[in-house]
Amino acid sequence: MVKEFSEHGYWGIILGGSSGLGLASAKKLAAHGMNICVVHRNSRVEMEEISKEFEAIKSLGVEMVSFN
Repeated sequence: MVKEFSEHGYWGIILGGSSGLGLASAKKLAAHGMNICVVHRNSRVEMEEISKEFEAIKSLGVEMVSFN
């Protein structure tokens, strides 16, 4: 069973959400309507690609904030 979260204003906090399992989890939860807060540690060089991934999550119609 897949739960939809958009009606309830739920937030998911993802540590290490800029790549790998954390990013995949953020995308999956956002696809089901959960707002996302990502905490990550990345260099400025990597931020351009990470920003594209985060914009893709925002395009799903959820709120998203990230802290580097």
